[in-house]
Amino acid sequence: MKRMISLCLSVCLLCAALGGAAAAGTTPLRIIGMSGLGYYTQEQFNELYPDLPVEDVPFESSSEEENNARELLLGGNWDVAEIEVGSQWTTDITLQELYDLGLAMDLGADAALAEKAEALFPAVKDAVTADGKLAGIPCTIFRKVMQLSLYTPQGDTESPFQNLGFTQADIPQTFTDLCDLAEAYAALPKSERKGTAFDIDCISVSSYRYFLNYLIELYTAEFCDEAGNVNYDTPAFRAALDDLQRMSDALDTGKAFTYGKDGSAWGVIHDAGSELAGSSEDNRDLNLYLENSESIPARMSVLIINPATTNLENALRLVSILVDQEYVQFAPLLYTDTEYNELVRRAYEEDVAFMELWEDEYLDTYIELYADNPEAHYMYSRAQLEDYRQNVAPYLTFHPVPRVSADTAVRTYLKNNKLDVEGLIRYLNDSVRTEEE
Repeated sequence: MKRMISLCLSVCLLCAALGGAAAAGTTPLRIIGMSGLGYYTQEQFNELYPDLPVEDVPFESSSEEENNARELLLGGNWDVAEIEVGSQWTTDITLQELYDLGLAMDLGADAALAEKAEALFPAVKDAVTADGKLAGIPCTIFRKVMQLSLYTPQGDTESPFQNLGFTQADIPQTFTDLCDLAEAYAALPKSERKGTAFDIDCISVSSYRYFLNYLIELYTAEFCDEAGNVNYDTPAFRAALDDLQRMSDALDTGKAFTYGKDGSAWGVIHDAGSELAGSSEDNRDLNLYLENSESIPARMSVLIINPATTNLENALRLVSILVDQEYVQFAPLLYTDTEYNELVRRAYEEDVAFMELWEDEYLDTYIELYADNPEAHYMYSRAQLEDYRQNVAPYLTFHPVPRVSADTAVRTYLKNNKLDVEGLIRYLNDSVRTEEE
């Protein structure tokens, strides 16, 4: 929603400045991968930004995981592109490769972007730098792999984790710790566990199946090298599979799930998605790892400009607009110099502008609730952003991740909660080699 709000506000401000005037005869910017146009189609964007026409260069996809983005990028017939840094799932091409081929210009040549880049968190700046040059500017940032959290339901003072008697010392940091916690949870009397589950997502599927999928993704992201190579035939992966068996033995054997007296059910562990916001008192994110505590694998959407563009001025303007759209949500995760009060103010103003634009009947109530306390409605607390600065940003890594389908591997090699370990390892390594070839 924030993304759309930001886009709507930008549109309102731009249209007011332009007075609705259009620049006739302007050659459209050819763009690739522009999910960054927000919730608008190319036609709507062209109408809203009449002096900045764009023409989408569409992907041809043979599956969800494969498209011709790499071919389009290498073809060079485009002006601005959005690629992912820290992933090979969408384009299968790195920023460094594009820069080496002369397909990503040095954005540091633009004074405004150069100044903006100076405030990027060091790990982020390194990830968008090629041969010492600013090859791209980031828009969004997420975890590479889903993480887990300890969540306190709204209105409660303690999380299910705390209610069951677990303490700070029991908070898992590694995958082994997570399996230890599962064993400790399963060992509690059933009467104490009533109305809870170790993880709600495991109710309809075995914990072995669910967490095997998660383990493969976690291992792949942590153990791939800077070139995206990874080997699964290691003591670390085999030890993690042994830990997973302990978890499965504890959770999947005669541990029937039951609702609480009021019909509610809460997980001790929750899916935290791929957000990188940091921890708060009621939602502690777990930065789980297997062995490397100095790594939090992440991915970014990054905007690049083709040095061959014939309309550099408009290309730079488009990049600035798209980066600004994401300011409220992602700037504090990308830049060191964001000021909290300014973030809160902009978030509130964008919310109001959005509701005014769509004549939302909730507008008056929203203003009454948050005009004097906009911080109460901002998506991040001060504590979350401070936690991010201290405990997340310094450990971000953006290695490309090979295409390995954890779900296919799980379905193929896990039968009746019994795993063909050697077959799984061969499959995963063969999958990586196939992609490299």
